[in-house]
Amino acid sequence: MDDKNCLHESNVMLFSTQMSLHPENGGVMVFEDMQSILKTRDLAILLDLSPDAVNDMARRGRLKGFKSGNQWRFRRRDVERYIERMRKLASP
Repeated sequence: MDDKNCLHESNVMLFSTQMSLHPENGGVMVFEDMQSILKTRDLAILLDLSPDAVNDMARRGRLKGFKSGNQWRFRRRDVERYIERMRKLASP
């Protein structure tokens, strides 16, 4: 799967309503009212991917995550960076 296609058009609204610019953080977009640590299933829903695809991206190092036992977990700030990176790649 091509990483550029991970942010499906139907999720742009979701991301734009859950993210906002914070000037105190250098204008970096951050999630509002979301947990600091996301489980694979939760992140898969946000990215409109299967949990297996999310885990595969983590194993390959495309998406930064860590293992808690045998389950992948993802820090909110790492997900934000990934989303920003994908948005920049998808921009014309």
